[in-house]
Amino acid sequence: MKNLKKMSVKFYLMLALSAVAVLVGCKDDEEVVTPQFPDLKEQTVTLTETTDENGNNVFSASLDITFSANLDWTLKSDAAWCRFVNGEIKETTASGKAGDQTLKVEISDASWNYTSADVAQITLSMASQEQVIYKITRGMREYQNLVVTNEAGDISYSSSTPLEIKGNNANVVTTSLRASAEAGMEIGLQYPEWLTMSINQETGAYDFTFNTESENDIRYPIENTGDVISFYTSDAETAETDKVRRIDIPVSYEGFDKRALVIQSAHNGLSVDADGTINTEEGQKQSVSSTITANSNDFVILKGLVEKYELPDISDGEGGMIDQSFAYRYDFEQELNWVEVTQPTTDGVVTLSVKANDSEEEREAIVVLLPKALVDEYGTNYNDYLLIREGDVDSEGNPLTAGDLKSEFSTFVMASLTQAKKNVAQEEISFISRAIDGGGTLMSYSDVGLSNIESVKIESSELESIKSEYADLADVSNVWKIVIPKDIYEMGLVSGMPIIIEAVGRGDGQTMSNLSTDSGITCSEDKRQGSLWIQSEMSNVDIYGLSISGTLTDHYDIVVKNSDGTIASFCRLELGN
Repeated sequence: MKNLKKMSVKFYLMLALSAVAVLVGCKDDEEVVTPQFPDLKEQTVTLTETTDENGNNVFSASLDITFSANLDWTLKSDAAWCRFVNGEIKETTASGKAGDQTLKVEISDASWNYTSADVAQITLSMASQEQVIYKITRGMREYQNLVVTNEAGDISYSSSTPLEIKGNNANVVTTSLRASAEAGMEIGLQYPEWLTMSINQETGAYDFTFNTESENDIRYPIENTGDVISFYTSDAETAETDKVRRIDIPVSYEGFDKRALVIQSAHNGLSVDADGTINTEEGQKQSVSSTITANSNDFVILKGLVEKYELPDISDGEGGMIDQSFAYRYDFEQELNWVEVTQPTTDGVVTLSVKANDSEEEREAIVVLLPKALVDEYGTNYNDYLLIREGDVDSEGNPLTAGDLKSEFSTFVMASLTQAKKNVAQEEISFISRAIDGGGTLMSYSDVGLSNIESVKIESSELESIKSEYADLADVSNVWKIVIPKDIYEMGLVSGMPIIIEAVGRGDGQTMSNLSTDSGITCSEDKRQGSLWIQSEMSNVDIYGLSISGTLTDHYDIVVKNSDGTIASFCRLELGN
């Protein structure tokens, strides 16, 4: 009985354990889900040329892949050129939850080669299992011809008809070429040392121009003797293809622009003394020079007579009149032998000098340098095309002054000058004080109720006494004295307003200066055009004289000198009562 009980307990215990095992086994069977992988799909893509976000030309393609996953999943591409697109993010991995899936894939041209097609495998992973579900084939890269074109869009050059580089004018002038091959292909470039090249940032063109730092002269043409501009792809030496990988373009240079001419150091508005001395900012000279840049150093030198004349006043539309001042007429067909201009040196230097003026009239001239190409085109009747004709108008329809130089030829002016008439005889020069400098504005004595102060001729013993003080006055008979009333001089002294002493009858080639060296006196040349208003005459007049200020204790001596430095006239300044 006792053994029976023991067997019963053991039986029921084993039965309970079996039941538990059955229950656990059933539960595990219900939770295990087997991954369901889609069938393998294969696709071939063709890359097309496009532009990336940086504006670069690239080749790419895109496609959608679709599949269903019954578990959470992960995708992986084994090629860097095949990536999944998720907004702005592009990666070689992607993941998601179970369900129907559509993903965009981008195919780039990274590591794209010319020898074989590439295959990217896309692997799907679920529940520690994985399987390739897509194979994407990218065809091998194809060679394209290297193409070079000019600005017109075509190219056809040979040693007999080379590409001619344009010459500069006052500005840098470029000759442009474009080169292209398959996207991503680097293009190399070689060119002669007499050229420079820059990339046009707007058009991408190669801009060539003459290299001013080369040993060649910018003025002269360069014939083609084997010089070439070479474009080539980076694989030109190794590529196994019949496509064009290198282009050599024979090249020449036309020389400086044949219709242009550049003048370095033009001399406009020269003042020339009667003896031919030229007054410049650097001092007095017997000649002046300019350096000319022209094609082959070939140009025509023209000397023209200039006539300055007053223009009639015109109505201002309100009952008044407008002073038009003066204008110029030019003539390039009359003989002009008092201005001499040398032919250019090999460096293009042209020198101008002026002969002495023996007439009692000042005279004016202009020197124009014309490119040879313009003379060949227009001829030698220079007045016909250089000068404005009667009835010509400007771009807005306003009448132009007949006989004046056309504006398009103004850059060819090397020099314009006015030469003084021969020195005036001593007896014709006297002195006057009629103005005081009121801080930059000249005031005439008449404006403040005073009379002009004129000089008095010095003779006899006083003349001999003055001559004895200065050896340079030995042959001078034209000696004057001007007495400034003390109250007028002191008014200027107290107010800081210098008086102006002028020489009446002074020739244009004659100048005024001081002989005295009184340290208490300030004396300087004062020349102004139309600056002195004479109330009594109701007009503006020119003024040229000496501006004098400071403490005058006894007297102060001034002179008029000829262009050769000799003294033409003398004046002693004294204070009156």
